[in-house]
Amino acid sequence: MRRIESDAESARAGLDVFYREKELEGRGGDQELVWTIYGEENIRTRLAGMFKSAERSVELLATGDLLQRSVLSLLDPVPGSVPVEIVTDCWTGEQPSRFRLHVLPLAALCKTPPILAEKLLPYERSGVFLVDDTRALLWMEGADGQPSALYSESAGGLALFVRRHIATVMEWTKLRFSNRPGSPSPGYQSAL
Repeated sequence: MRRIESDAESARAGLDVFYREKELEGRGGDQELVWTIYGEENIRTRLAGMFKSAERSVELLATGDLLQRSVLSLLDPVPGSVPVEIVTDCWTGEQPSRFRLHVLPLAALCKTPPILAEKLLPYERSGVFLVDDTRALLWMEGADGQPSALYSESAGGLALFVRRHIATVMEWTKLRFSNRPGSPSPGYQSAL
């Protein structure tokens, strides 16, 4: 028994030295793993798992097309006690009463003529998703129409980026609409 304890203590001491060296090299415990996910079904599977395991909050900023065609149905398993905040550029049909919905027509803020905007802004299917301030996913659709995503389970870089991005878009939009004549503008809707 003493031999086992001695071996365990020796292994622990060796690991302590190893971890200290790695921290000095800047590769310590603050390293973040970010995965790339390819294909809509794989991305939807990851999102469904994120939403289902939510404990404190779900926040997402996604285009209306992506939200209504690929994401909204995945939100059903989110526990009722978890607040869900949705920010999107457009919404058609009935607004879900269970979620807090913000409709921010970002394209209306651009000075680009609508015909050019359709050709220059291939953002119809993109979104950022944050669950419990720790799990983050960025969904993008490439020029070839194939979706891919970046995913992380760390409260570090990617989750912080997503949190700041959502907050910045909301603040920027509110500021832009509040500075227009006749504000508050009907362009900014918030449904509870």
